[in-house]
Amino acid sequence: MRQFRHTHSFVHLPTAFILGFGLLFFRPADAQDWLYEVEPGDTIWNITERHLTSLSLWSKLQAINHVSDPFHLPPGGQLRIPVAWLRKEPFLARVQSLQGEVEVLEEGKEPGRRLSEGDWLMIGDTVRTKSDTNVTLEFVDGSQVLLQSDSLLNIKSVGVFGSTGMTDTRLHLEKGRLETLVAPKKGAATRFEISTPAAVTSVRGTDYRVSAEEAQAESRTEVLKGSVEVNNAKVSQTVAAGFGTVSVTNGTPLPPVKLLEAPDVSALQDEFDRVPMMLSLPEQPDTRGYRLQIAPSASFSQLLFDRHYATTGPLRGPDLPDGEYTLRVRGIDEYGLEGQNAEKHFILNARPEAPFPIQPKAGAGIAEEAPGFAWSQIETIKRYHFQIARDAKFSELLLDKPGLEEFQLAIAMKLPLGTYYWRVASIDDKEGRGPFSDPQEFRRVPPAPEAEEPEIDGDTMEIRWRAGTSGQKYQLQMAEDKEFTQPTVDSVTDEPKLLIATPSAGTYFIRIRTLDPDGFEGPFGSPQKIEVPRSLYWWLLMLPLLALIAI
Repeated sequence: MRQFRHTHSFVHLPTAFILGFGLLFFRPADAQDWLYEVEPGDTIWNITERHLTSLSLWSKLQAINHVSDPFHLPPGGQLRIPVAWLRKEPFLARVQSLQGEVEVLEEGKEPGRRLSEGDWLMIGDTVRTKSDTNVTLEFVDGSQVLLQSDSLLNIKSVGVFGSTGMTDTRLHLEKGRLETLVAPKKGAATRFEISTPAAVTSVRGTDYRVSAEEAQAESRTEVLKGSVEVNNAKVSQTVAAGFGTVSVTNGTPLPPVKLLEAPDVSALQDEFDRVPMMLSLPEQPDTRGYRLQIAPSASFSQLLFDRHYATTGPLRGPDLPDGEYTLRVRGIDEYGLEGQNAEKHFILNARPEAPFPIQPKAGAGIAEEAPGFAWSQIETIKRYHFQIARDAKFSELLLDKPGLEEFQLAIAMKLPLGTYYWRVASIDDKEGRGPFSDPQEFRRVPPAPEAEEPEIDGDTMEIRWRAGTSGQKYQLQMAEDKEFTQPTVDSVTDEPKLLIATPSAGTYFIRIRTLDPDGFEGPFGSPQKIEVPRSLYWWLLMLPLLALIAI
């Protein structure tokens, strides 16, 4: 069984030879020729020995370059060497980084072997990523491929042409999606090619993305830098930077389409204090969805999060540990092509998590001058930080109490009537203070009105109470139980009184609250108990009967 070796650097190759000094010999170079610059001491023999596939090619090399003296070559001149004659040696690809469980199928055969950072891959290997996993591969020329989740990539060829600096890299993306950063091309023989079931892409010095949709037999190519040649059975076309195309098996590729501009991320916060993160982006014309990626560094050689969203609404991000990250987001158009990247560095500081506010509830009206506050208890937290302010940004702090050991607080200060905000944060011995809870708005309001003794006049009963401030309305409820499960009266009035039909004799409960012009509903006052006596009319009817009983 083959063993994987762990390392963190490639064998360094000689730098590319300097070209362009003019030909020493006379025939112009073919597009598939390598121009070799003669060094001091070079002969046709040692050049053949170092670079060509066979020593027998020395005479052909001499002939095509019209060399009269194979033992004396002027330094600085150039020899034309057909690429087909160059000796190519296989090289390995290295696992630069990975996220989650990634497997390699040796020579494409099951079962797979789990990969680790630093492992080497050979020709014929197939790399398989699962859901929410990814891997970055590095090649001998410095090119990188980021293979995203649910993908299958076969290494068809990874080779180097001796010490020429030229490389031959051919990959096959059976399904899934990848992003590349290809090193600039060195020489005519250099090739970086990615094939899919629907198309073949060939590049020189570029940054681009390729996807293969297995179910639809489609392939997408999106070019960010440089240019890409996309070929299939029907046509060959060049896709320039800023454009993309869709290829279909045995079909004509889509003419190059301009990629969507990068989304505007300027309004996103620099620090997030909630998980999972939520991102809202401005509307972008022709956008059908987004792809969001998060990495530990701006190089994006490793992805911690990679998700496609078929919506333009708020994007729900991951639950990551606190730290510094870089996010990358791009729009997706009607063809499924992903657009230009927008990137933003941010800090996540969401721990320890804030308690959940319990009392008073958001928007509540509080009649007590010194109200009590309560929040949820977190088992691992021993201390809390409590604040009250006049504004939601807490720039006008009224009360600041760090280090509270209880999860409730009865404040001593008396709050005048008005609007206030409160919040609380957890304090951990290791991580310090975490983010505050969302500001909870409440109002200090006057006590709810209390009804006076009702006035009963035959079939009607009038209830009065103390008037509130100008513009307020009032809501009165009456029920047979003090829980008001089924109110017999539930009315809103502009005046501090209400005239209702006299109910039947019995015990009732009344409560009243104020309704402010801005829609704020004050708290109901305490239930008030009233007694409705029997009507005097029935007592008069009973008098003859009582007289007979007396006789």
